[in-house]
Amino acid sequence: MEDPATPDLTWLIVGLLALALLAFGLAAYGWQRSRRRPQHLASPLERDEELERLGLSEVRVRTTPRPAAVPAMPDEGDEPQETRDAPDEAPEADGLKAAAPDDMEDFDDLEFDDTGVSAPRPVTPSSPTPPPAAPPPRSGPHVAARSPLWDDADPDAVAALLASLGAALGAQGVALLRYDERDDAYAVDVLAGPVPAARTAPIPADGNALDQVPDDRSISLLEADALAALRYHADPAATVGHAAALAVDGPPERVLLVVDGAKGTAPFSARHLTLLGEYADLLGRLLGAPDAEERDADAAEDAEVEAAVPAMAEEPEAEVPEETGPVRPRAAIVAEEMAAARAAERPLALALVVLRDTEAIENSGRAAVAEAERALFERLRRIEGSKRVERFGELMAGVFCHAGPTFVESWAERVAAAGPPVHVGVALLRARHLDAEALRADAAAALRAAYEQGRDCVIME
Repeated sequence: MEDPATPDLTWLIVGLLALALLAFGLAAYGWQRSRRRPQHLASPLERDEELERLGLSEVRVRTTPRPAAVPAMPDEGDEPQETRDAPDEAPEADGLKAAAPDDMEDFDDLEFDDTGVSAPRPVTPSSPTPPPAAPPPRSGPHVAARSPLWDDADPDAVAALLASLGAALGAQGVALLRYDERDDAYAVDVLAGPVPAARTAPIPADGNALDQVPDDRSISLLEADALAALRYHADPAATVGHAAALAVDGPPERVLLVVDGAKGTAPFSARHLTLLGEYADLLGRLLGAPDAEERDADAAEDAEVEAAVPAMAEEPEAEVPEETGPVRPRAAIVAEEMAAARAAERPLALALVVLRDTEAIENSGRAAVAEAERALFERLRRIEGSKRVERFGELMAGVFCHAGPTFVESWAERVAAAGPPVHVGVALLRARHLDAEALRADAAAALRAAYEQGRDCVIME
C-alpha cells in the first residue's frame, strides 16, 4: 500500500527548487544589468549638447578658498581702486566664474533668466561705509608761503633750525618775525614749537615793544609788561612766562628771532641765551649775513677806534674821603646785581655817571671833590628808576636800573635835567655778558662815546 505523505514531500522539494532557480535568475539578471548600465549613460559632451538644445546650462559648484577680504561695492562715479592684498582676478572654468562654498548656501534662491543662466544678485552692504577720518592737525612749524627771505634761504632749512632751537631751549614758541614797512607790521614768517592756539596773522608794529629790540644782535629780555607784544599767542599774558628777542643779521629787512617759555617754567639760563646767540648767527648766515672775513675787518676797525679813545672809567680805584664811606670792589657789585636780575628774570641797566667839569672840581681840592660826589649821589638817588647807587671812582657813580632801553633813556633824560651837566654811559644786560667785567666794560665804552661826542647820554645795547 502506497504511503499518502509521499506526494506532499515531492511537491515541497519541487517548490523549493523552483524558488532557488528564480532567485538565481533574478541575481543573474541584476548582475547583467549592472554591467550594461555604463554603456547607457550619456558622456559629458552628449549631456552638454542635450542641455544646450534645451536652452539650459549646467551649474557646477567649484570649491575655492574664500578671499580674505571682500571689498565694498564702489559708489557710482568712483574711480576704480587697487587693493594691495586682493588677488588680481578669480580663475574661470568652462566660461563660468568660480564661486565660494558660502556663496552656494542659498542655491535654491538662484534666479534664472530666459536662457537659463542665473542672474547676478546685487550685494547690499549691511551698513554705509563711514567717511574717512579728518587728517590730524599739522604738528610741524608754520612757514609762510611767501616771504622775501625765501629768495636767499630755504624755508624748510630755516624752519628746521628754529625747531631745533626750540628743542634745545625747551621753549614754548620760537618765532621769526619780519618787519614789513608797507603794512607797518611784523609778519610771522616761521613759528615753531607747541604754541597753544597759535595765530599767524601780521602783528602791528605801532606801539609794540618789539620795536625796542636793538639791531646790533644783542639779546633783549622782555619785561613782564612787554610779553603782550607776542601776539602769535592767542593770550600771551596767560601762557607766556618769559621771553627773549634779538635782531638777526643778514637780510636787508629788520628780522627778529623771538623765543618764549611757558608760564610757570624756569627762565632761560645764561647757557640758553648763549645758545640763542649762536643759533641767531647761524640763522643770519642762512639768510645772507656777511661772512667771517667781513666781520673780522669790522672788529679790527672798532678796536683801532677804541684804542685811540682816552681810557675813562678804567683808572684804578681811588681812595675815597671819609664822608663818602668805604669802596666795595666794582666787580662784586656788578656781579651781585647781574645774578639778582637773572634770577628774578628782570631787565638790568648799568649807568656810569660823571660830572662834566671834573677837572675844575679836582683842582679845587679834596673837600670840593667830596662835596661834589655827595651832591651827585643825592641827585641820582632822587631820580625815579634808580634802584642802587654806588661809587665807581672819583666823581663817578654807578647806578643800577631795573629797566629796558626805552625806560632807561627816560631815566637818563631826567638825570641830565636835575643838576649840573653830566655824561652818562649805559649798558643793558644781555646774554653776551657772561661776567661782571663784560657789563662794566660796555658801560665804560658808552661813557667814552658820550664824552667824545659831547652828549649827555649814550646807551649800548
